[in-house]
Amino acid sequence: MKLKTLTVATAALFTTGAMAASTSVYLEQQVDSNATKDSVYATEVGANINTSENGNVFIGMDDQGWLAAGYGHDFSLSDQWDMNLYGEVGKWDDGEEALAEATFIYQAHSNFNLFGGLGYNYASNTESQYSDISTSYGTGSVFAGTQMNFGQVFLDYKYTYEQVDGVTGVSSLPSEDFSTHEHEVIMGMTFDEWTPYVKYTYFDSNGVIDSSSIQSDSIWTLGIAYQF
Repeated sequence: MKLKTLTVATAALFTTGAMAASTSVYLEQQVDSNATKDSVYATEVGANINTSENGNVFIGMDDQGWLAAGYGHDFSLSDQWDMNLYGEVGKWDDGEEALAEATFIYQAHSNFNLFGGLGYNYASNTESQYSDISTSYGTGSVFAGTQMNFGQVFLDYKYTYEQVDGVTGVSSLPSEDFSTHEHEVIMGMTFDEWTPYVKYTYFDSNGVIDSSSIQSDSIWTLGIAYQF
């Protein structure tokens, strides 16, 4: 299963962060993680295409077989409050997923935002460590964070709590609390149309759902984005 935060956080960077209301492309390279210790260095590319004043399309893929497309729409609730609704479908070599999120953004200051929201992800895998039949499961999430701009420099933080609410296709799944705590920090600097950034992600999971699940990891990623 694709680590969802790599998609969603990048989309958030372009839709509600330093590059709002623009069309952007990006390139990300993982430089340190559990996978890199086995010489697997994931490279991801994508685009956030501004389709209207409040709407945008996200397309992303990586060299590990993941491909996703999504659409986000912003709604102004007041002078300080906005809401973003985002939907995404994705697939990888042995599975597929669908994501829906609602994010509420509070403009506390011209260079300081607070945000929080809810999400739900439905995923299915064609193989599992518990059986040779496909498995599917839903994951609910609650997240919150902040976005800060200091001139050309920006700093984003996001905390996500995820809870699996059901697994089908597995007859001998042990009784465990399948939950994940995830922290993500993105820091970068904008030079004209270019924005290089570094991203750190840490997550810790309780329980293993399938053979691709990882219980904990610290991921360092280098990225660069170009805004049209």
